[in-house]
Amino acid sequence: MLYLLVKSAHILAIIIWISGMVGVALFLAYPSASIAKLIAQWDRKVTSPAMMLAWVLGLALAYMGGWFGDGWLWAKLVAVFLLSGLHGALSGKLRRVGASEAPEGQNVTPFLVGLFGFVVVIVVLVVTKPF
Repeated sequence: MLYLLVKSAHILAIIIWISGMVGVALFLAYPSASIAKLIAQWDRKVTSPAMMLAWVLGLALAYMGGWFGDGWLWAKLVAVFLLSGLHGALSGKLRRVGASEAPEGQNVTPFLVGLFGFVVVIVVLVVTKPF
């Protein structure tokens, strides 16, 4: 039962994290000085803690499942690490745009492609556990 509760919390944290990243990317594409501070607060107070919670709960699940010797987990961890770096890059862009008086739209296509690509890889690895 504990495993299922941890897994449920992990999935919820991931949904909040990824949703926040998509929200930041869309804001950066069409920035508005009037809501820049609100988006930055949401990223700092909700999205970033959700990412940290997803990491903690995910590592707890890996420990509970005894998967640290499995190759698929290490491949997933690399993808999650890169996804975390992508979140950091988006947060940095958000800070710079938020500091601007008249923010300009950013090309966020590479961020969104990377985000969804990493999510697809992670989901496939977790569901199939291929190696």
